Amino acid sequence: MLTTLIICMVAIVLAWCARYKNGNYALFASFAVIFLFLALRYDYGIDYMAYYDVFNAIGELSFSQLGQAAFNDWGYVFSNWLFAQLGLNFYFYVAAVAFLQCAVLYNVIKENVPSEFQWLAVAIYLFNPTFMLIQCSAIRQTIAIFLFLYSIRFIIRRKPLKFIVCIILGGLFHRSCLFMMPIYLVCGPFKMKSYIKLSVACAYWVLFFYGGFFIDQLIPVINYINPKYLKSYNVAGQVGTGFFIMFYFICLLWWLYSINAVDEKINVYMKVSIIFFVTLVLGIWLMMFARIGYYFSMTLVVTIPLMVSKISKPLYQVAATGVFFLLYFYRFYLHFQDELCRNYYIYKTFFE
Repeated sequence: MLTTLIICMVAIVLAWCARYKNGNYALFASFAVIFLFLALRYDYGIDYMAYYDVFNAIGELSFSQLGQAAFNDWGYVFSNWLFAQLGLNFYFYVAAVAFLQCAVLYNVIKENVPSEFQWLAVAIYLFNPTFMLIQCSAIRQTIAIFLFLYSIRFIIRRKPLKFIVCIILGGLFHRSCLFMMPIYLVCGPFKMKSYIKLSVACAYWVLFFYGGFFIDQLIPVINYINPKYLKSYNVAGQVGTGFFIMFYFICLLWWLYSINAVDEKINVYMKVSIIFFVTLVLGIWLMMFARIGYYFSMTLVVTIPLMVSKISKPLYQVAATGVFFLLYFYRFYLHFQDELCRNYYIYKTFFE
């Protein structure tokens, strides 16, 4: 944990410097540190070695034998095979995925988050375990997630064909990305009517209490797209103390209240975040939705800093910043206290 924490703090401090007049390259430097951390890692993440073994197995196959690979996601299998044929080992593949992550997220933050709050965006990405830490393990879905995050710009620009291409490409790496296809229609840059806001707020609690019925209607669709995915996560989540249920509901109300006051670009990111808040409660009924929520939740690195930046009173702004920072730092700490994670998140590089 200590090595990871030090690297994270260095990256956050560098991003903090972006607020200063001469800090034009501070965010870039921050992501350079993150890239090196991700690219040089070895056996860091629960599934890292499983992917390592699969890569080596795929590299020994001929092109005609690729259908025998352990994964059915053609894009992931082919990209592994291509790297192997080019003489590039798994470490290069991990570095390429790290570059995709950092390039997409750097540009999203640079284009959408005020420089004074870019450090908070970086902190959220690093300290929320479902972002950087889980992505160190879930390599296939990570590629799909960042292709989806990149595709949001095409919703904003009203480029449906490019959006569809990104989603299909993401689906070739992880089929769950195909569930993102309707997002183009429901998250367009349009004003949200009051009755829709009220319906969304009510849907949060309806899904919380009666989400099982809703999931039953989706089972045939899920089975059609990826039956193995449903089988892997066909378990219920946990409510625990209910703190996050209430916390994210407050965030949902805040986002709904503010959504029509932002420009079209941010409007789209906020709508995707709102979908995350609403579908979050479905994870209580079926863990598969928690994994699908990883796509939507990535927009929080944009929307949380933006919402905090719009608080007019400095004291309230500092308080809100502290709440989000401490909340995700606490989750970061808990991640490393988990017995399983404690064994699989010991940082080392392939040079060792």
